Amino acid sequence: MVVRLDEMPAPVPQPALPRLRVWLGLLLICVALGGGLVLWLAESSMAEEPGRFWWASLGLPLLVWCGLGALRILVFTLQKGAADGWNAAREEDRLSKVGQGRRSQQVLGVSLHTALRDEQAEDMRALQLMALQGKVSALRAQASWQGQSSVRHSRLPMGELERSVDALQRLLSQVFADMSQVLTSFPPDLPLALHLDINTSLSDKTVVEAWRQAWAGAGIRRALQPTEGNGLAVIDQWLDHRANDQALLMIIAFQIAPEAVEESTEAVVGMLLGSAPSRAAHPHIYLHRPEQEREPSTDGLVSSIRQALSWAQIGADSLDGVWLSGIDHQRQADVWTSLARLGIPATPQKGQHNLDTILGSSGRTAPWLAIAAAAQAVQLQGRPQLTLCGDGTGSPELWCTAIRPIAVDLQG
Repeated sequence: MVVRLDEMPAPVPQPALPRLRVWLGLLLICVALGGGLVLWLAESSMAEEPGRFWWASLGLPLLVWCGLGALRILVFTLQKGAADGWNAAREEDRLSKVGQGRRSQQVLGVSLHTALRDEQAEDMRALQLMALQGKVSALRAQASWQGQSSVRHSRLPMGELERSVDALQRLLSQVFADMSQVLTSFPPDLPLALHLDINTSLSDKTVVEAWRQAWAGAGIRRALQPTEGNGLAVIDQWLDHRANDQALLMIIAFQIAPEAVEESTEAVVGMLLGSAPSRAAHPHIYLHRPEQEREPSTDGLVSSIRQALSWAQIGADSLDGVWLSGIDHQRQADVWTSLARLGIPATPQKGQHNLDTILGSSGRTAPWLAIAAAAQAVQLQGRPQLTLCGDGTGSPELWCTAIRPIAVDLQG
């Protein structure tokens, strides 16, 4: 369920206090009417009985005025009680929704493999991140997996005689090995949920066999529970329904040997997420609730970014980097305008990392690619990041997600 604070009903205004001038004027009117009616209708004998005269001309109007005043106070009290009750219930509901919206998951492990990762380097993860942040483009005209001689795209590093399926199995083995190191910190009976986002021309049978061999080689002895949903909606649903669940969530996303090669990239992403702080051995990063645009426009994107930052309780000026992925060229102007309007310091020259320009189109892997890169940036540099992503399904609405280090007050 998407948390929408802007759809909450407005608070009920407090009723206006009775105005003293009005009631003093009403008192004078009552007294004047009472005296006038007595002089007009009273019998001549009333002049010989002053008590009756003053009661009829002054006491009775004053009694009527007091009765009207008591009725007005009663109405005011009932109106104020109703308004206070409504506003108290609304505030309780608002605080509940804010608490729900601010739920987050801990990023326990990240394994990211792109065309810019050098498997021979001593610190391949840091060097890959530096290449992504330095805007070193991996896109170039080269032979495709299909045998085409000159197609502009980026490919995962492969051995001279290695096939796409061999590369997939090798990289899945590396991802599972990375996940296995983290999983050893948790009880063996802890449930492990799995979400897959895959784009490949390889047959299902080939992918399943590569997965089976890589999984067996990693030595992970845990049953996998499949999740429902697509893209970042999976995180949104998890935070709604399983925020206090002890289960871990493993994200595996890859694009290898895609059908459409032109301007594409190959990438493999693995992430392990957890929701229970007491179970996390060495948590470093919060992945906050992703926020999807209400409509594909500059105003819609500004609203979504602002809400994503609110969920993370960080200021726009504290962001160290913005990661873009899966965004159509037509939406680039919306992105630049939105970041400028919110005062986010990242620019295309510094702090803004467009993975589509650097690596190429990553399809359904796009949001996970950006989040994995941003999470590694947080882990290595200790500063919050923001991702703006499409989900690779053709939906024009973008997703905004804030990622920040744990136990750091960055509210701007």
